Formats: sequence, structure tokens, C-alpha cells
Amino acid sequence: MRRLPKGAIHHTTLGEGPRTLLALHCTLAHSGAWRGLLREMQGAVTAHAFDLPSHGKSVDWDPEFGDFQDVCVAEAVGVLDSSDTPLDVIGHSFGATVALRARTVSGV
Repeated sequence: MRRLPKGAIHHTTLGEGPRTLLALHCTLAHSGAWRGLLREMQGAVTAHAFDLPSHGKSVDWDPEFGDFQDVCVAEAVGVLDSSDTPLDVIGHSFGATVALRARTVSGV
């Protein structure tokens, strides 16, 4: 698995709370889809999220990138492994499958 070049995947941080998490959206959505849930958790969590390829503000998918899920998992693992603090991971639908795979291969 390999990550796409820096800047190809749009990353965002939502909320400002003591507990940190990585939020992975489903297909046909974008990282902003978590805003409603995070509004309910205001002050409790800081969520790191990214737009999957061909979603939101990320680059369009190109089959030359390889397997779609592998690329998404590599991006999630990159976020997990580069964090200074442990991250909880949540995902919706396809994002949940990425979350499960990322946790199994992450060094954290």
C-alpha cells in the first residue's frame, strides 16, 4: 500500500476537544459529513478526517493509483502513525472497512 503524493488528499480537523479521533466517511460523502455528529460532541473531541479520492476536495481517482481501498487504508495508516497522541477511529460504511484494516496494519 502506498499513499498518494502530498496534497492529493484533502485533510481537515473538526472540533476542539481533549479526545482525538480519525473519522472516515462512506462513499458518496466527504469529510464534512461528520459535522453534525461532532456538533453533538462539541468540546469533547478533536476529529481528524480526510476526503477519500474522488470525494470532496481530494483528487479524482485514477486506476493507476492501484486498489482504491488500499490507497484509502494507506492514508488512514499515515494519519494514525503520524499522530503524537493515540486516536480513536470511527467509520461509516466503506469508511468503517478502511478503519478496521487501518487498525490492523498501523504501527500504533
